Amino acid sequence: MFRRFTSFLCIIFFLCVHSRGDNVLTKFHLNGTLSCITNAGFRVPFVVWTLGIWEEDAISDDHLGDVYHFILTDAGAFYKTVVQDDGDGLGEPFYELFYKITHNCNIRGEKRESKVCLKKFHVENGDYYHLRNINLFTLAQDEVKCNVFN
Repeated sequence: MFRRFTSFLCIIFFLCVHSRGDNVLTKFHLNGTLSCITNAGFRVPFVVWTLGIWEEDAISDDHLGDVYHFILTDAGAFYKTVVQDDGDGLGEPFYELFYKITHNCNIRGEKRESKVCLKKFHVENGDYYHLRNINLFTLAQDEVKCNVFN
């Protein structure tokens, strides 16, 4: 009886681990423009050091990649990147992507890190294309949880 129960537990464990989405590969094609525009509508010179792409998880967030090179335009700093993830863990049907952006777009010009949540993406094989223009001046310094966004 004990062997049957142990075998049953092993089979359940194997099925749970095997079905967690290991054979899922999702690519994210992300682009947009970062700007620094005050509430009064003035453009402010700014620097962006990095734009990190992360996937929020309950225990530990997954780092998917970084952007270090930006194309300067009249609108701001343009970014474009492709990152991928291979599933979001056991029982998680959505990716909750967010950016960690290191910049100095604020009243004092001090270096800061801001978190910007993107939309939720279904865990599935394939490609997602997402455009996100961001005014860095309006970002909060408070910690933001992305799983509350749609």
